Amino acid sequence: MTLQNIIEIRDSAYQAWLDAEPESALEGQHECLYDAAYQAYSDAFDFLLKHPEIPREWSLRCDGVEVETIESPAGLPLRDAMHQVDVGCYDTSTGPVWVDVYARCEATGETERVTIQVDQDEPVCSDEHDHEWVDAGVQGHGGGVLITEQCQHCGAKKVTDTWDQRPDTGEQGFTTVRYPQQYDECG
Repeated sequence: MTLQNIIEIRDSAYQAWLDAEPESALEGQHECLYDAAYQAYSDAFDFLLKHPEIPREWSLRCDGVEVETIESPAGLPLRDAMHQVDVGCYDTSTGPVWVDVYARCEATGETERVTIQVDQDEPVCSDEHDHEWVDAGVQGHGGGVLITEQCQHCGAKKVTDTWDQRPDTGEQGFTTVRYPQQYDECG
């Protein structure tokens, strides 16, 4: 049985219930059709929950805006959704940005959420070398540490925070990387 079969069964049972004349001599039949429609819907819902491998439609929302609808088995829509997010459109000049992606199954009402962390891009080494980061200091920070490194070639700084916090939700425990000199000059 496919998701489409389940939806068709549910819809046909519901339509039969709508088409019945509740105020006629068929009132008892109307109640039976209602019960059948409800049972078909309930069975379809239970079937989908017991068989998460069946692809179903999911509405994707990114930062509160509906992005698109995809078809995916339960447990996979967010993995698929992560590839749909254009991380290049987020301003990371003040540090990392967290993007919340939500998926909602149209058939069952199930919801899932994933957070994508968008870090600052590493600056290009000015001496046309690859950065050669050396330790410039470590200090305690909340439940983690701040690790400061400096490039031996161009002098750029890189700060790794092993206990960063989302400013919008207060959620803690993220590992982030910032390049303070590159972005301070832009501000």
